[in-house]
Amino acid sequence: MKDLFKSLPFAVLLCVISLAGGISAQTPGATQGESIENLISALKTSGNSHWRTKAAKELAHQVSNEAARRALTEALLDDESDLVQMTASKALASYVNEPQIKEAFLKSLENNSNDVVRMTAAKALARNLGDDREAREVFIKIFKDDRNEVVRSTIVKSLADEAGDPAVRRLLLEAFINDRSDLVQMTTVKALEPYVRETEIKEAFLKAFEANRNDVVRMTISRSLGEHIDDPRVLKAWVEALRTDDNDVVRMKTSRDLASKVDLPEVYDVLLDRAKNDRNEVVRARSLSGLGAKIKSRPELRDLFLGYLDDRSVLVQYEAVRGLVDLQDPALKNRLVEKCKEIITSQYSRNWNNQLVMDTLLLLRKLDPQEAERVLDKLGTEKD
Repeated sequence: MKDLFKSLPFAVLLCVISLAGGISAQTPGATQGESIENLISALKTSGNSHWRTKAAKELAHQVSNEAARRALTEALLDDESDLVQMTASKALASYVNEPQIKEAFLKSLENNSNDVVRMTAAKALARNLGDDREAREVFIKIFKDDRNEVVRSTIVKSLADEAGDPAVRRLLLEAFINDRSDLVQMTTVKALEPYVRETEIKEAFLKAFEANRNDVVRMTISRSLGEHIDDPRVLKAWVEALRTDDNDVVRMKTSRDLASKVDLPEVYDVLLDRAKNDRNEVVRARSLSGLGAKIKSRPELRDLFLGYLDDRSVLVQYEAVRGLVDLQDPALKNRLVEKCKEIITSQYSRNWNNQLVMDTLLLLRKLDPQEAERVLDKLGTEKD
């Protein structure tokens, strides 16, 4: 008879028990208390993990009941089935502030071999980490030892809110330097970014920028270190990145940051090279923008900028006009006026880049205020 019961589906088993005078989990007339009672009994005593999982799922729907939570907490800690543990952890996550459930999650985070259970526990405990010293200590211990990068990354995200604490920053910095997981490094670099002025973090960011091949990590570093371009080490790294980096976003950022240092020969040379040769139009345009400050003192730039008036990129055309306007050469006025009108008309009619339209109108006003007013009136008429 025992073997026969083991072969029956869970729903059929409940019906058999019900007919025998036991319970009816879903039959009319049964109270919610009786349903939970018998589901708890099935969860605790069934030798079949499939039935226990079914019972856990049913109890999860009634997790607002204290008895259901107690049973699921016991299952989280003691049941041998991964499915039962995962079901219990997911159902209990919203009740992590209850002492017994919190304790069960802490134990699961430390001892459970199921990655999904540990991630669920980490996410649940992280909600109130700032007020929970016990959970924070467990997080720090697990963070150093856990083999699962998603669990470590989840812990980093929760610790990021505590990065104002020097001890937590040291832990995050240690992870950033030593953890080989791209996911963990991406998470730690974002957590440490607000503290880049600290010497150790700045040093670690510089080394990672030069050596790390993860684009997200390096883009984040380029964003945070750009304001430190006066540091010779940052300057050197930025020049090399602009010259050789394969990531377009990194080259865009470094070309913009280096513009303020165009007086330096190594910066001038790399901006000139990128203006001529970079595959990305934004990098070429920003390199031209940086070179524009030297157009009066570097005669060779005049022909370069003139050549770019007819570049396929309108951004490059705009930067070429902007640089040539600063020359204040009467011989170029008519050509530059016509180029400004061409850029304004093409961008306005396509509704592509209104900011570029306004910036070019300002250049046109420098060249010919009356023509700029006529163009502006015409645009207003077309809009009406």
